[in-house]
Amino acid sequence: MKTYSPKERLNDLDLPNLFNYATKELSQDAFLCWALEWRNIRGHQMCEFAYLLLESFVKESVYKNQIDPLDIEKVELIKQYKNIDVLVLAKLRNGSILPIIIEDKTDTSEHDNQLDRYREIIIEEYTDFPEPICIYYKTGYIFESYSEMEKHHYIVYDKLKILNIMKIFEDYEMPLLFCDYYAHLVTKQKYENHISFVYDRAVQCGNISILIETLNIDFAQWELMKKLTSNIETNAENNIRKGNNPNGNPWTLYDIDDRYLKGNDEAFYRVGRNKEGYYLSLRQYPKYDTAEFMKKEGINDKEILFQDKMKRLDIYRECFEKSVRELNKDITIYTSNRGAYESEIGCFRLDSIDTLVWLENNLAAVTNRFLQLVKQR
Repeated sequence: MKTYSPKERLNDLDLPNLFNYATKELSQDAFLCWALEWRNIRGHQMCEFAYLLLESFVKESVYKNQIDPLDIEKVELIKQYKNIDVLVLAKLRNGSILPIIIEDKTDTSEHDNQLDRYREIIIEEYTDFPEPICIYYKTGYIFESYSEMEKHHYIVYDKLKILNIMKIFEDYEMPLLFCDYYAHLVTKQKYENHISFVYDRAVQCGNISILIETLNIDFAQWELMKKLTSNIETNAENNIRKGNNPNGNPWTLYDIDDRYLKGNDEAFYRVGRNKEGYYLSLRQYPKYDTAEFMKKEGINDKEILFQDKMKRLDIYRECFEKSVRELNKDITIYTSNRGAYESEIGCFRLDSIDTLVWLENNLAAVTNRFLQLVKQR
């Protein structure tokens, strides 16, 4: 079989690519183990790649001024050690072992405090160094906050970081598996870039459909919410979260500051879709019939709590209407009374470029004015 350089492989689109079919995280685990084990085989380009990958891990860690990556003589790879995706045991010339945790993700996210648990396990079991190097390796869109990952002592390793190393070898003949993975990541990055800039293209072309056609994709909604809420407060992206309806359609929320809301209400902006199309709505959310909520309110009657919720909703609607009308007397605000817990304070249909641009320019002012008015009531 003919061998290729990554650049040739990328340009030969007729070749089948293993990673079009091997899409699960276990397949990516296998690639990382395969690639890193080449560090044990001297005299091959893949050995150099494995060295550069390990070097990048060390240079971003707390050991960047303490460990020379050239001192890594051998690596041992362990998959699924106590549920850790990949554990790399880097054996140094002085006989010590530097553990490297790789938590590998494609399109899923961290859950159940798994990052802290894995780190604590390795700190207890490998004592040559006070800390393992912890890598959060993700090749899908990164919804997670980099700063939050760093609080857990994890280094976020995205597509661009691995591609920057792989690109060094793009003109050399490399194993086809390496070339396939390179082409796979380049394709994913191009697609992500395309989606990330779709808002700007829609505005430039004056065509809302360019944006709307992508909003069935979770990270397209996330990018839109980032765009609309970025000026509300510092680090606004940390308040964004996402999920899916029972039918599989994605939704994206932005939690607003609830200090000035009445009772024990929460409120958030939501990007989603209903029968009229995509929308951005501000919603009230108290789960008023739970024991915890009743205890906070000091009331055990669900009907009374529901009526109180609706009275607060009327106040929020008045304040939101005023906050919008002070800036725009013509834009349409929709409301719906559907939903026992989640009630619409006000909704904008994302059906025109004018509405979209107005929201981008004014949502922060509307939100802050809304909270100010609620505080005064």
